[in-house]
Amino acid sequence: MKASRWLCSLWEPRVFNLLVLVLIVTKPVNVAESSPRNYYEGVVGGNVTFYCPVGNPEKLDLLYLQKGQTFINGYHCSNNITGTWPNTIMDLNHTAIHMFGLNLSNAGEYECHFRYLGSKDITSVKLHLMVTAPFGKPSITKTCKDNHNVQEGCYVTCASHNGYPSQKITWKTAHVNSPTWKQPNNSEVLSSPTNKMLNISSTAYINCSSGEVNVSCSVGNITSDVISVCDPPPRTTNNVLVIVAVVIILGISVGIALLCLIMKKRKRGAASATVNDNLSEVVALNGEGMEEAP
Repeated sequence: MKASRWLCSLWEPRVFNLLVLVLIVTKPVNVAESSPRNYYEGVVGGNVTFYCPVGNPEKLDLLYLQKGQTFINGYHCSNNITGTWPNTIMDLNHTAIHMFGLNLSNAGEYECHFRYLGSKDITSVKLHLMVTAPFGKPSITKTCKDNHNVQEGCYVTCASHNGYPSQKITWKTAHVNSPTWKQPNNSEVLSSPTNKMLNISSTAYINCSSGEVNVSCSVGNITSDVISVCDPPPRTTNNVLVIVAVVIILGISVGIALLCLIMKKRKRGAASATVNDNLSEVVALNGEGMEEAP
């Protein structure tokens, strides 16, 4: 842009106050016919670059970006520009303005105004910025109503937070079109009045008459985890069979205990008889020995 600076020095006697320039731009009679609107998209926390279609940048006298009556950033051949937004940078080489750290309030209509040296006409180009915030991964929860340990029905809630603009929650289950599926109730609330982002949720009711169901939900292209709804009833056991089994086990245990006791008594009786027989033999032998002595 050295050529532009050199040409600017030639026109330096014609110095305009920035306030006067702003007033000129706000008067439609001095503005050339606008070119087609340019659309830009950005996400919260991201960046965007506004390009002004300057045909002869080396002859540029002024260029600046404004939103409504608010000055954003720009360039002037003879004046130092002040009062710019802190999250913007003027890129004179590419006749563009970079904007960083986007938030939802940055969305809207902008205008890029520029003029060439030696001209009184200011060209105005409309720029439209749309700022979005992606919703987080949806969470899915259930609350079921039981009747004697059997689930009659379940309320299933899908929720996603901190997004913009609002999006539709889509349910994914084989029972969406069946009578067991009750139309969901949808809601959206501001997550914070300052940032304008939304929390969205949807609650549906499932009748458990058709048995166990797998359910998930999605917001855009982000899908929740899959949960199981309407758990099958717990298996019932026959109390009579349980009692019979317990009695049989107890009977076998008692029988084994009695058998062991009887076996022990028999062993003790046999051992006692053996001892008595041995004592009788010893006594008999001792008697015979005494008779043979002189």
